[in-house]
Amino acid sequence: MRKAWPLIVVLIVLVVAGWQLYQGRATSLITDPIPGTTIMLDQSDTSAASLTAMPAAEALPKLKQQQAVCQQQQQDFEQQAVTETEQALRGQFRQWLQSGVPLQQLYQQLLNLEDMQPYLQLLFDEASLLQAEQWGIPVVTGSNENIEQLYADILLPTDIFNEQQWQQVLSSIAASSAFHHLAILDMHRHWRYSRALSPGVSFAGSLNEVPLQVAIQLLNGVSLYPMQIANAIDQQVDAELIEQMLLQGTDVTALPIYRMLIDNTRPVFNLADVALLAGRSELLPLLARYQIEPSQLEGVFSAVDYLIYGITLYNREHSRQQQLQQQSSERCNEACPAFTVEQQQLLLQLASDGHRLHSFSDFQDPYLQHGWLMARQLLDDAQFQQSVTDFNPLQTAETLQLSALLTSMDEQNPARQKECVDISVQLASLEQLWSKEQVITILQHYMLEHGQLQQTEQAAGQQMHSQQGQVSDAFLQALSEHEPALVVHFQRQQQWFPTAYLDKSGVKLYLQMIAAWHSNELMQQLVLTTPLSSYLTTELLIWLVHNPSEIEMWQGRPLAQAPHHLQNFRYLEAHSWQALANAGFDLRLTDSLNLTLYQQAFENPESEQLVSLLLDKGVPVQHGRWGPDALHLALDWSYKQTALFPLLAEILDRPLTITASHLSRMQRLKSFYPELYSEIISAHPQLQVAEQQPMNRLLSL
Repeated sequence: MRKAWPLIVVLIVLVVAGWQLYQGRATSLITDPIPGTTIMLDQSDTSAASLTAMPAAEALPKLKQQQAVCQQQQQDFEQQAVTETEQALRGQFRQWLQSGVPLQQLYQQLLNLEDMQPYLQLLFDEASLLQAEQWGIPVVTGSNENIEQLYADILLPTDIFNEQQWQQVLSSIAASSAFHHLAILDMHRHWRYSRALSPGVSFAGSLNEVPLQVAIQLLNGVSLYPMQIANAIDQQVDAELIEQMLLQGTDVTALPIYRMLIDNTRPVFNLADVALLAGRSELLPLLARYQIEPSQLEGVFSAVDYLIYGITLYNREHSRQQQLQQQSSERCNEACPAFTVEQQQLLLQLASDGHRLHSFSDFQDPYLQHGWLMARQLLDDAQFQQSVTDFNPLQTAETLQLSALLTSMDEQNPARQKECVDISVQLASLEQLWSKEQVITILQHYMLEHGQLQQTEQAAGQQMHSQQGQVSDAFLQALSEHEPALVVHFQRQQQWFPTAYLDKSGVKLYLQMIAAWHSNELMQQLVLTTPLSSYLTTELLIWLVHNPSEIEMWQGRPLAQAPHHLQNFRYLEAHSWQALANAGFDLRLTDSLNLTLYQQAFENPESEQLVSLLLDKGVPVQHGRWGPDALHLALDWSYKQTALFPLLAEILDRPLTITASHLSRMQRLKSFYPELYSEIISAHPQLQVAEQQPMNRLLSL
């Protein structure tokens, strides 16, 4: 019998794919998010509870040791819980699908349920399984033995294929008795575009490896399902062959079964969706002849969105400017390919047909960012949809039933309630640290109180951000009085892509800045004649880091605004900071929230050198408005590193008012690292704290 691993190596040649990780559901408990409100922590484990009653310095190492012992057991219990939940959800999904509830309707209803996010793929898996049963397609698990059996009667050479070998392999696959059979790959190591491995899928995606006329002959008499045609579209198989596949295909309008949710956000319901995401928009007229039209979920995605993804893929893969592949992923600059005339025409046609451009969050790809901006510039305001619709998924019978099901599973699952307490929660209780959820609760409280957040946005659980970045001084003051580090966390919650900060005219200016990125002369012409918004000032500051000799242009910009944020500085090496300072850059710069560069300096691996530079350049250690100052940050650094920040004395030598929020950090040091606390107060007695002083509950870093 053949060995399985050489076989799998050959299959990798047949199917081009990527890996994704399954993300499970996680929960955490919080305590006292807003003065006057309390959620009690789980103290069901008496040993953990007794540890939290010990002195902090004694209990902390013991609790961490208990956490290490419990970790594997907790993981096993959690996996059991996930398995049981998945089984229950699959049964419910199957019941709805068999009763005639449309897949797209179910997907839209479940999309905004936070607890359902990790399980959306299961909905498509169950729909795929039902379809496979309808077509009579055998489905097995993706074990090595099953994969080997799947290809048992197929000629698979172990060496690199030449054209003749490809023809032999494809002929062998076409004649295989297991041509349509499927092996479902493990959830933790599935292919990017399909979770199924199949001889027929491999066959359809590999037809470009032989001459066109040979491929046409190989296809004669072969009937393909949408799943195989989808792989051919992904692999850029010739359009003439796609047309032949559709002509000979079976149920070509159906779901391409076992397709992955791309990045868990973009569902594939038919071959038109596949064509758009694969950059094959030229296939849309052909697919339309078979009544296959792009999907559209109102307020979620449309063909316009998928077209941008596809254009991005095509332009990135076909760009001849190889240096782009070596550039940082921060931005695309002027070398990003523009839309072709045909692509522009299709974009406008889809928009005129009612497909809207949506805001979406995965703009880490510079090509995607550039493509979205170009589309935004081309379309009218009426063809752009900033946020989701008023459709409330929580009001449907299906989602209410699912919420009840998930709650029931949690209550029945001993892993979450009895067998192994989440020790990280106990550690958070001991250290009195606010959780991520608690920070969001506090921020939402103050945003509502000061008119920074609409109640409907909070109820929908969307990412919170203020309109056009407008933030009131009263709101920031309230945050800072509660805890200065909350101002930093509020800033980190904001949406950084231009969607939230640029109107259509701003998008046009942004694109002009990208086009001028590698021309100092063009950048000067733009900056010295055009007032820049806070967001665009941030982009210009990034450019200035790479062009410190242009400091006069920075200083001469008309109607200068503060940059939206300074976060890019935390990734810069010290020599870049020094180059800016040597060129005359004023390091006393503050951002739109009046935060200084100290925040970024303390988060940089070269923090000591950078803080020293800021002190030397006269940057005030306490700027007098809101947010953490240099002393807050130095004490936070000392706690996290369990060592005295080397420049603490220099910071305390500068004009500075010691506040309760400074002393709360000293109380934390006193509770957990008494020797470090003693070392500090022996040199700086003004930082000594009383016993009743509360501890800081949020670390700025």
